[in-house]
Amino acid sequence: MQGQIITVDGIGSVLFCKKSHVRKMSIRMRPFQPVQLVFPSRVPSQTAMNYLLSKMDWVKRTRLKIQEIENKAADARERAINRHKDTIEYLKTTGEKLRVRLEGEKIRISIPAGMGLNHPSVSQAVRSGIMQKLRARARFVLPKRVEELARYNGFTYNQVFVKNMRTRWGSCSYENNINLSIFLLNLPPHLVDYVILHELVHTVHKNHRKEFWDRLEAVCPGALEYAREIKKCQFIVLN
Repeated sequence: MQGQIITVDGIGSVLFCKKSHVRKMSIRMRPFQPVQLVFPSRVPSQTAMNYLLSKMDWVKRTRLKIQEIENKAADARERAINRHKDTIEYLKTTGEKLRVRLEGEKIRISIPAGMGLNHPSVSQAVRSGIMQKLRARARFVLPKRVEELARYNGFTYNQVFVKNMRTRWGSCSYENNINLSIFLLNLPPHLVDYVILHELVHTVHKNHRKEFWDRLEAVCPGALEYAREIKKCQFIVLN
């Protein structure tokens, strides 16, 4: 979203966004993003600022909650990196460029002379390598699991696409294409199966009415509990 970033005392960076199609002012706050103040183009910027200041207490309370989410996400990222430390190899090279290669289960990082392991570029290379590994493994594992669960439960589907989705664990198109996030592999196996079965049931029921949940419960006992559980899970994005 384009706009002007303004530093506001007590809040920090705020993205002021004038929009011709919006009818009223609103404040949007999401993890790892600046506060967004959206307001109609006819409203003066000072009026929008006054609206923001009038909501200062709410903004501060919400920011504390968001900071908790961000801290948990940072801890989750660190745990994800630690899980792969034994598969990372650092190689000194005479070249001038930092390179990342995925070879089987190994992540090989070639580091130019004079660059230490604590250099920010090396840390970024580690995260990039782990993402490459996660993506490759997801594209191998997830389609096979879709095929197994579909065959066992009598579903048919068109194609499976494994994507770098960061806001949805999965989806099913009207053409019965199944889309799955690579970040599913960071979830426990029972939740991976729940997401896959959820989307397979959508090949039959395109909504979330009673018939959908009845069918999902039949093929995935405890589906409602898993639905509540997965809402608490986070996308562990490393780069």
